[in-house]
This record gives sequence, structure tokens and C-alpha cells, in this order.
Amino acid sequence: MKTDKLKKYLKRRLLVLLGILLVGLGLFCYYWFWDGFAPNDADLRLSYKPIPANKNGFGALQQAGKALKFSDEDFFKVKDILDGRNWDAAYATALLEHNEQALRLYFSSLASERLQVPPVRSSEADLAYLNDWETLAQLTVLKVRLRHREKRDGEAFALLRQLLELAWRAQGADGSMCHCLFGLKTQRLAAIELLRLTPECTLAPEVLAAGARELGRYRENQAGILRGCKLEYAVWTADLEKLKTGAYKGAYRNLRGVLAGYDHDTGALKINRTRSKYARFWRRLIANLAKPWSERSPLPITRNLRVKSLAGLAFDRNYVGEHIYWELTRGMAKLELKVRKHSNEVAFCQLMLALRAYKLKNGELPESLDALVPEYLRKIPKDAFDGRPLRYSRAKKLIYSVGLDLKDSGGSAPAKSSQPKTFRRSGLEYKRFWLQRDPGAPIEF
Repeated sequence: MKTDKLKKYLKRRLLVLLGILLVGLGLFCYYWFWDGFAPNDADLRLSYKPIPANKNGFGALQQAGKALKFSDEDFFKVKDILDGRNWDAAYATALLEHNEQALRLYFSSLASERLQVPPVRSSEADLAYLNDWETLAQLTVLKVRLRHREKRDGEAFALLRQLLELAWRAQGADGSMCHCLFGLKTQRLAAIELLRLTPECTLAPEVLAAGARELGRYRENQAGILRGCKLEYAVWTADLEKLKTGAYKGAYRNLRGVLAGYDHDTGALKINRTRSKYARFWRRLIANLAKPWSERSPLPITRNLRVKSLAGLAFDRNYVGEHIYWELTRGMAKLELKVRKHSNEVAFCQLMLALRAYKLKNGELPESLDALVPEYLRKIPKDAFDGRPLRYSRAKKLIYSVGLDLKDSGGSAPAKSSQPKTFRRSGLEYKRFWLQRDPGAPIEF
């Protein structure tokens, strides 16, 4: 009797153990061989609808790039001038005269209904024209400096407004994220210059107030940036499909070692699994861009890649896909922070113009920003970090944001080395500025 019970007991145990082994074998085969189902990414697919050439400013910008006369030596000289070193009025005048036609074509694109670039199908698309556009933006700022020194502030402010509009259009040009990033960079360039000129401007209060109200529409082109996110997702997935079918590695130049192993082990890349990770990343990023920083959710970015990839060699069998995902997302994750920082800079410009107009008319700064509405502003610009109105301290002569820590600590002015420019153009000092508590713009009038 006891022997029969023992046999039944051992049989049950053996069946349980066999079941565990079969489940484990099934999971192993799943991770090793099966690629999974293609993700349902209909919400991330965006059809490209070309607009008529007579309504598109891209042609004028292309002609401006061809008319540009700018050497490598000019690049370094202009950089020194924009950084506040070695001002040379004769050189600036001569350079602007040589590029007068290019600048005229550059801003003639604003006469078109909108800006739309040709469709970007892969990461190897030729986007060299963005370098020409960036150079023309720098020449515009150089022209602004020259007009300001000639006491022609009206022309200087008109040029900066046009540059902000062009940056806003570039963010919604139906291109890849490179176009959105160009727009954000140009937006920052114009905002920095506007903040620098405002304390010294000689324009009438009514003109400054009108400019402050108009700047509100140039904070960020949210709809355009969201379209750019979806178009960038299409580029990522197209590159992935090309990699699976052939020796397409142009988009992954930093992963040559991993892709060399992939040449000998094509099963190490799971297209559907990697696309699913892409889709999760872009959905989360798009959702975050539609709300303040305080309400964002963490992005699904791979951490400890070395450990994870070593484990993937034995279990996951998608270590190439993991490396590609990590390579692409680690840079793109900074986009949402850039959007908020540059948006706040334009808001600082709005408030600075309105405060300047108020002081010229009333002889003193207001007690609170509410005094600027509705005569100087339609409404107080909101902080892109917490969604509440930007802060203002009359005692400290400062307008500021709560910053990354989302805590109002009373505001902190930039370091002495960054005044009177408010934001230095060097990347390191710029990052330090936004990492400090309550970054703000000092009111220097």
C-alpha cells in the first residue's frame, strides 16, 4: 500500500518536473527563435502629404543656400563675434554685403504659406542644406548686432521676429527630428539675442508691448514636433528593415563591432521585438511632450546595457536590436528637455519685452506680473516645467522658472560670467545654467 502511494507521489512529482522543463524549453525557444508579432503602430504612422510648390518656402531656402558665400575662415570669425569676442564692424559689413541676396531669399520663404521639406526615407538622407540654414541664421544674428550698433533697433527686432518664425516653421516642416532640432536651436539663438538686446533697446513702449504679445505663438510648434516624432519613427523602422534585408549600416555607424557579429549571426536581431520597443518609446515621448515636465512619465530607456547584452547572448537573442535601441534612444531622450528649455527662453523674452515697455511708460517695474495683463500681454506665459505661470521677483529683478527640481526656491540669477548675455553660447555653461535651482533671466534695466 505504501509502495503504491510512493509511486503515485513520485509520478506526480515527475510530471510536475516534466511540465516545468517543457515550459522552460518553450520560453527558451520563444526568446531564441521567435520574433513575436509585428506591433500595432497605426497611431504612429503618418502619411506625407506634399503641398504645392507655390505654397512651400523650401524652394526659397534652397536658393538661399546656393547663394551663400561663407568660408571656413568666416565660420570661426563669426563664431568669435557671436560669442562676444573680436567685434569687427568692417568685416561684418562686408560679409553681410556678400550674402545680401542669400539673406533676402532666406526670409522670402516666410511669404509662403508654410515650410515643408522633401520626405526623409532613411537616416542616410542628404540633409546638408540644414548646415546652410544654420549659417544663414548666424548671419542674421550678426546683422542684428550691426543694426543695433547703428541705433536701428526696429530693424534688429524685426529680423529676430522673422528668425523666430522661421525656427517655428522648421519645427513643423514634416521632416525628421533633425529639422525639429534645427528649429529648436535657431529658436534658442534668436531668444538669446533678444534677451541681450532688450535692456539697451530704444523702441517705444507700444512697439515693445506688441512684440511681447506676438512672441507667444513662437514658443514651440507642438503639433509640428509631434508630427516630426512620428516621421522619425518611420525612419527608424525603415532603417531596421533595410538592415535585415542587406548590409545597410549607415544609421548605426557607432555600432560597427556589434554589427560585425550580426554578419555571422543573423538571428541576433529580432525586427518585431525591436519595433515594439521603438513604438513604446515614441508613444511615451509623444505623450510627455503634450504635458508639463512635472506630469511626464519616465521614458523606457535601456540601462546597464553591457550587463543586459551579455545576458542577451545566452537568453534574449536580440542583443543587436538592444544595442540599436540604446544607441538611438539615448540621444533622442533629451528632446523633451530641450523643447521645454527653449520654450521657457522665448517666454523669458516675452516677459522681458513687456517689463521693459511697462517701465518705460510707468518709470518702475510692476509689483507682480498680473499688472502686465492685458495691456502688455494677453496672459502670463506658463512655465514649461510645472505648467504654472513663470515666477517674478521685483526685489531681485529676476524672472525665473522652477527648473528641473520643480521647486520654487526664490530664483537664482546666472553666474557673473554669463552676464549680460543671460545665456552663454557655450554648451557646458548652458547646461550648468539649466541644472541650477530656479534658472532665470536678470532684469537689467
